[in-house]
Amino acid sequence: MDKSESLQRMLLLMLAERPSSEQNQLIDWLQGIGLPQQEEEEPYLALAKALPMGAIRYEAEVALAAYLAVILYSQPDRTRPGSFPDKLLYNLLILCTAIPFHSTLWEPLCQLHERATKHTLDSAWQEIPLGTALCLAIISQQTDMKFRETWYAMISGQIDPVFGKSPTNGMHGLRLLPRKADDEASRRTWFDSACQGFRLLAAQSRTSGWKTDEVLEGWLRSFENTHPGARLGLRKWVAENILKSP
Repeated sequence: MDKSESLQRMLLLMLAERPSSEQNQLIDWLQGIGLPQQEEEEPYLALAKALPMGAIRYEAEVALAAYLAVILYSQPDRTRPGSFPDKLLYNLLILCTAIPFHSTLWEPLCQLHERATKHTLDSAWQEIPLGTALCLAIISQQTDMKFRETWYAMISGQIDPVFGKSPTNGMHGLRLLPRKADDEASRRTWFDSACQGFRLLAAQSRTSGWKTDEVLEGWLRSFENTHPGARLGLRKWVAENILKSP
């Protein structure tokens, strides 16, 4: 049995149990303690790889999301558990980006963000700010438009007190805003939000001296790849309202 098979077996045994307030094994793993991982591999990657493929993957992801939510609700940003609390929190947040269960993880992530607005999340792991890790987790788990104005500000080059400065993350935030294909109001809200994001991106691009056409084309492809087969209308809107503008 190789390392990945061994970890998968241990992970499935853990997930078979009901999550409790004391997630000692997972807390250790998120710090790289007792984890049969590859050298230099971060724990979140080892755990994501250990999730099984096939019919049982969905159940495993649901169970893991419940475990991650319990740890998030325990406020690890304030209690600082373990021997390597920054490593733990970083890996916890990045692992959230790989688990597509918004209803489970959205609320505890928002609560962590609320705490971070009052108590600065100024630590880092491997030179990556924990605020950036939280930003990526929230982007991936969005269920509403709560952070839309934040994404607009970041696209415009503003520094967010929690997430930092990153027009790129601002665009990813808009890209992954919730869009229900069978709901006209949801599609319209998403479209209007995306259009405003592209308008702000074009302005920031010109101010920064970027190649605006190439920047917009790259993001159009990214948005289209997120919703394959959907008639988004973004490409036409950008061509008519940004690229043709004086």
